[in-house]
Amino acid sequence: MYAWQRAAEGRSWEALGRVAEALSPSHVATRAVEHLVNRRRATGESPPVSLVNLLTLALATGWDLEGATRLVEDMPESLGIQPDPGSYSALAHGCLVNGNVDAVFGLAKLQHAAGLLLDSRSHASLARACLLRGDLEGAQASVRDMCACGSEPDHALLSAFGAVLREDARRALDEGRGTDKGASRRRFTAGRFLRALGYRNPTMDGTLRAARHETLRAIARDANERQRGRASPTTSGPAPG
Repeated sequence: MYAWQRAAEGRSWEALGRVAEALSPSHVATRAVEHLVNRRRATGESPPVSLVNLLTLALATGWDLEGATRLVEDMPESLGIQPDPGSYSALAHGCLVNGNVDAVFGLAKLQHAAGLLLDSRSHASLARACLLRGDLEGAQASVRDMCACGSEPDHALLSAFGAVLREDARRALDEGRGTDKGASRRRFTAGRFLRALGYRNPTMDGTLRAARHETLRAIARDANERQRGRASPTTSGPAPG
């Protein structure tokens, strides 16, 4: 149990995920929760919240999201401790793993309602949820909030961001949506944001350039057509005798 507690302190999702994967297949997490509850009843001793958060993550990523949610909800009564930002971020990550994107946003609202600030892991989960919705601006905002918490986005998150951005640009090219200046501006801003974070991907950059050039050509065509329309001679007055 002490090793689990140490593993829960200050680790990335990748590191915590490896521990959670080790716990989940053998249902160790479920038995560990039962042990903690029984110990609390027998001795009145409360476990560290970091340990309970790790077990929450193990349950949530082990396809028992309902059990993980119940664990967080029952923490004050069954274990004598209050959920912290790590409790909600463990649930949010589990929601993503289980494909429940909407629940990630719902958890953020619950966390705000409880008066808790989102930690960097929660912001990372929100960024991924925004990307799954195709919301580039929302993902940027979440990554900025993540950086404000003192944590840099990992390469996996930046790669997911780049993949969504590249796909958005490719669809714009395929569907001939070059005249959508708003979408072009959002893609340009997102690409510059990723490069400022040190992310480089030649395929993404090439697709973004092609989509931007198509937008500029479409704008130029529209301007030329308007100019020709203004320059067209109009006939008025009596016809020549």
